[in-house]
Amino acid sequence: MIILVEETNLRRGRFDGWVEGYGQVVSSSPTPFLTGARALLRLGADPEETLIMRHKRTGTDSLKGPIGNAAKLGVRETPMGPRFCVFKPLSLSDIGDDD
Repeated sequence: MIILVEETNLRRGRFDGWVEGYGQVVSSSPTPFLTGARALLRLGADPEETLIMRHKRTGTDSLKGPIGNAAKLGVRETPMGPRFCVFKPLSLSDIGDDD
């Protein structure tokens, strides 16, 4: 399965992504491969199926792995650059309260 990604017009470093048969599964994500894998699982994709991320503009395949494994990953910034980590969805308490 291929997720075709393209950088958004509004923000550099953020991507939209489409998968044939599913349509647009990612909107403005800095991690479209991982975000797309989570979206595909919610849509009923087989977690064992291989997902390939292809850049629309260049046709370059840049990431590949089982959907279920990719869905479990996130990215965190470290002093030595970005690193994969266990994905933790944001909760309302992570956002804070303006009151």
